Amino acid sequence: MRPVRGVQKVSPGIALALLQSLRATDTPDEVLEDESFRISLPRRLGLNEVIEAQMRRYQEMRDRGGALTLDEYGNLLRLIGRRPDADAVFDVAGARLAEERFPARRRLRAARRDGGPGRFGRRRLVRSMMGVAAALSPSARVLPLLAECGIDVTGGPLPESADDGVACGLITAALVVCARRTVHPDARVDHPLCEARGDDRCRWITRLPGADAR
Repeated sequence: MRPVRGVQKVSPGIALALLQSLRATDTPDEVLEDESFRISLPRRLGLNEVIEAQMRRYQEMRDRGGALTLDEYGNLLRLIGRRPDADAVFDVAGARLAEERFPARRRLRAARRDGGPGRFGRRRLVRSMMGVAAALSPSARVLPLLAECGIDVTGGPLPESADDGVACGLITAALVVCARRTVHPDARVDHPLCEARGDDRCRWITRLPGADAR
């Protein structure tokens, strides 16, 4: 399986999912009193009229088949990455995008519990993981790790958008959905290496119940 390089432009659907997650995070769980809501509204970026306008713009861009530039995508990632709750925003957006890409199946054949998925199952999973990473981390180089059911990702805007690598949670959350809907409903995904934490690459490995996915 050959390495791939992420696209140079970004689907507006990704940006839209990020802003939808931002809005959901900033929406209060219960109705607040009018006065307290007016006080807190300026701090709730996701409810700002500018964000609403951007969401409409991304929706229109998606409808007519447009794309974001890498610079605009990077600016959006950095905007979210500065928030103290950035991990939640990225997690919700990544899961939302993957759920659209990998629809739930009525019946999912679980991977063999004694050794994980077979050869074709591993290839299918890793190919899907590479597609997710290439879409969410444009311009990055994505390498397959067939034996480990994982991928290595080098470059791209995600590690650069936050010092602690929180933006990589966008990919992690998407890969969890990918693995659970591709090979095993109880799969989890680890992110043991991260460029934002000083490693020379980002790495994601799928872990399956009862399987030694080294």
